[in-house]
Amino acid sequence: MNNPIQLLLVIIIITLTILIVLVAVQAVHVLVELRQIIRRVNGFLDAGKNLGDATAELRRFFKRDGRVVK
Repeated sequence: MNNPIQLLLVIIIITLTILIVLVAVQAVHVLVELRQIIRRVNGFLDAGKNLGDATAELRRFFKRDGRVVK
């Protein structure tokens, strides 16, 4: 490894390997964040669906009771 070109190539390869590992770790963090965001959005959608079901149930109840509900 006396040749400076070989030494430079080894340094470049090591640097690229470190960069690839760092990018992979960052990608995993992004995927974990996306999964948490998707879970929250699904929770909000479920809550909205439940709220819509409850609203429809109340409308049916009041229609049976003879009151007008808009």
